[in-house]
Amino acid sequence: ETFLEHWTTMLCVTDAVILGLWCDDRLVGGFGAAMTQDINSGMRVGSEYFLYVDPAHRHGSGALRLIRAFQAWTRTQDAHRCRMVISEDDPRAAQFASLYARLGGRRCETVWEFPL
Repeated sequence: ETFLEHWTTMLCVTDAVILGLWCDDRLVGGFGAAMTQDINSGMRVGSEYFLYVDPAHRHGSGALRLIRAFQAWTRTQDAHRCRMVISEDDPRAAQFASLYARLGGRRCETVWEFPL
């Protein structure tokens, strides 16, 4: 419920999108993103918030198709770049880093999170 509430608000008040990955008539994955502004350059940037593919469908090209759809959407938003995030806790972090590098991405920063 919280996810739905927050994304409904985000989709209504920002340049945001949720892209779906479908297998026949079944939703098997999704990608959430929004446009942000780079604090240093002022340029528009597409920022990924989540990427999910159902475990039963991870053997194919679903994640790649979602990433490509995100990049295409970002281009329609007059963005100059897009950003993807890899959680340090994700056991597939190295796989994602390798995929992003093969797609032409580069590691640009590390985020530190503090409990409050």
